Amino acid sequence: MKKIISLLLALILTLAFVPSVIVSAEDDFTDKNPEIQIEMENGGIIVLELYPEYAPKTVENFVKLVKQGFYDGLTFHRIVDGFMAQGGDPQSAGVSRRAESITGEFSSNGFKQNTLSHKKGVISMARASDPNSASSQFFIMLADGDFLDGDYASFGRVTEGMEVVQAFEKLERTTNSMGEKAVPVVPLVMKKVTVISEPAIAEPVIPEPESDSVTAVSSSQKVLVNGMEIPFDAYNIDGSNYFKLRDLAYVLSGTEKEFEVGYDESTKAIALTSGKAYTAIGGEMAAKVAGDKTATPTTSKIYLDGKEVAFTVYNIDGNNYFKLRDVGEAFDFGIDWDGEKNIITIDTIKGYSS
Repeated sequence: MKKIISLLLALILTLAFVPSVIVSAEDDFTDKNPEIQIEMENGGIIVLELYPEYAPKTVENFVKLVKQGFYDGLTFHRIVDGFMAQGGDPQSAGVSRRAESITGEFSSNGFKQNTLSHKKGVISMARASDPNSASSQFFIMLADGDFLDGDYASFGRVTEGMEVVQAFEKLERTTNSMGEKAVPVVPLVMKKVTVISEPAIAEPVIPEPESDSVTAVSSSQKVLVNGMEIPFDAYNIDGSNYFKLRDLAYVLSGTEKEFEVGYDESTKAIALTSGKAYTAIGGEMAAKVAGDKTATPTTSKIYLDGKEVAFTVYNIDGNNYFKLRDVGEAFDFGIDWDGEKNIITIDTIKGYSS
């Protein structure tokens, strides 16, 4: 009991963990769950299956960070024998990155839906003493740890490569600030973390006019959002940059300029709500298909905070692409263009200026 209490205290002091869910390794999940691949610098491969049915916001946040390349180059910085392997901390890797905190999806925080038990191979979120302080750090259970259930947000499990994780325990480690012999002497670097499978929910197809089609030229510009490079699927039409609306909402969610996107099938209207976190529907930030496209003006009405507004919008392959400066002006975020370096900069701290 004393050891368990010490471990719990240590978790909280290190930005321990978030929401929890109860599912055993034998539970039969469908192939519709997101899958994440962690490629280690030493060549090891770890595959995770995530369970949004238990911790939807936690899964959404994790997938979002993966798509942004947030975890690339970060490490597993804390390995506790017979307990867990913790990673995803930019500071431990000497990297300047920041992730927004999310709500703790576990029963002691009022979220009863999460019943995924902390069995060996389960992945969960690390957090501080504040139940809503989880952001990017996560941990993989090296053994069963039911005493964490209800206090941390478990949200998936290792389906391939558990032997890679278990091998962490064999590595030489030094002592951390809590007196644990847990810090790998040779950094355990996550070379590349990618989404390898994700259920895609197609955005409703908006009626398009038969004429007035234009050519959308695939954009080669680099895009930085608050200093981080984001691989947007963007096009240039008549000299202006057009971005997929849901991609912008997805990336800006959690920032000062976040906004929600809704669609009313009965009225064919797009509803935008400022200051509200975006709800992912699947398929956001999908890999770009090379080549130019045919774009047609969107005929749907667009509402911003309940008022009809005029945006320049084109439909490309069934998705809505908004002129970037229109969106920047509407939600008041900064947009800059460096022609010499071919870089577009989006800054949610600055206000919009034409």
